[in-house]
Amino acid sequence: MTLRSLFASAALLLAAAAPARAEGWELGVGVQGGWATLEEAGSGGFAVDEQPGYGLALGVSRRLSAATSVELEVLAGRHGTTLPDINAAWSSGALGLRYGFAGAGGLRPYLRGGVGGVNVRIAPEGGGERLDLKGLCGVMGAGLRLAVTERLQFDLELAHRVVNYDDDSVVIESVYTGTRIDKAGSFTTLAFVARLGL
Repeated sequence: MTLRSLFASAALLLAAAAPARAEGWELGVGVQGGWATLEEAGSGGFAVDEQPGYGLALGVSRRLSAATSVELEVLAGRHGTTLPDINAAWSSGALGLRYGFAGAGGLRPYLRGGVGGVNVRIAPEGGGERLDLKGLCGVMGAGLRLAVTERLQFDLELAHRVVNYDDDSVVIESVYTGTRIDKAGSFTTLAFVARLGL
């Protein structure tokens, strides 16, 4: 298949793609990857910068109109850290609002915002003392939706979560001696999600 025929096939797919329904429920499942940071707690501490990780994305949404929907999302991921043999697992749930803009064919850009909660667990691979952090988060995101049929859509979304953890800082002994984690943190994710209209 030549490059020209590939582009022609893609153009036909977009032209034939059906618009999403104006109202109704949607279920979503997908994968996500990204970066997470727990910030430094001051001159006496140091940051635990988590390297790129991966995880799952689940969601349910209620479409209020052709442009607007209310969404409940749940994400879970796993990250390595800059500390040897120590991993970080995190989960997040958020309720938000999505607004879609006019697009071409079956493609439609959108913006999303919401609020929710985050849980982070940092622990050594072989077990032992662990650190659990919980906090509130704000979510901001932008994405592109492709409507393949009236009921099936695919989303590609970049989102950023700003987290405010419950405690001002946490000092951990033994394997975490001297580690201080501030109230602030963030998660940035790129997700690919398939959504099915009900």
